Amino acid sequence: MHNVNQYATLLSAAGCKLNYITERAELEVTDYPKGKETIIKDALEDFSKFDDTANFVDGMSAPFLADTINGEKSCFALYRNEVLAHLGLMRDDKFISQELALIKTNRSWHTSETPNSCSKFGDVCTHRGITKVEGKRGRKSNRKPTDYHAKNNREQLVTPALEALWKIIPDSALTSNAGHRLELNLSRYKNMPNEQVRDILSKKLAEIEAIREMVKEE
Repeated sequence: MHNVNQYATLLSAAGCKLNYITERAELEVTDYPKGKETIIKDALEDFSKFDDTANFVDGMSAPFLADTINGEKSCFALYRNEVLAHLGLMRDDKFISQELALIKTNRSWHTSETPNSCSKFGDVCTHRGITKVEGKRGRKSNRKPTDYHAKNNREQLVTPALEALWKIIPDSALTSNAGHRLELNLSRYKNMPNEQVRDILSKKLAEIEAIREMVKEE
């Protein structure tokens, strides 16, 4: 299954067992938390449709999130929490809830083969400003369905399956990090193409929105 690395922290926090395949430097899910197999499989299906947005932290953390490596007991288990804490994903042997919220939103980008519609997720993507989702908070889109996926544009989307994965992460696996900081250096964008700037700033806005949501929940 593609793109597991970029969501591996969420999967691990939810109780999945992960295997690291050294030949491809990729993770795979090998076991599921009891009674949650359908939720995990639905999320994995959506992950395969997202763009590959894995970053340095995802790559570094992958073997330490793994329960096994090439099917054998992980040799990194002893150092797992120490490394994940250094990478900013854990504190006091628990996953930092704000960091997981950012992973949920910031990694979830996708494209469409057809402009002004969504070939990956259909109405789930294009009807976000129309469809009422019970209990859904945060900023709603006021775009029309045909406003999505302008030519060559990506869209950011937390799908219902990804949201369901987020919700099964037990509170006992999480801790809060009140010291999370956002860094924004506007000068670095001066000579970038407009499209690249829009992508970066959209991610920053998603960070802010994710943190706002976490504050509401706490």
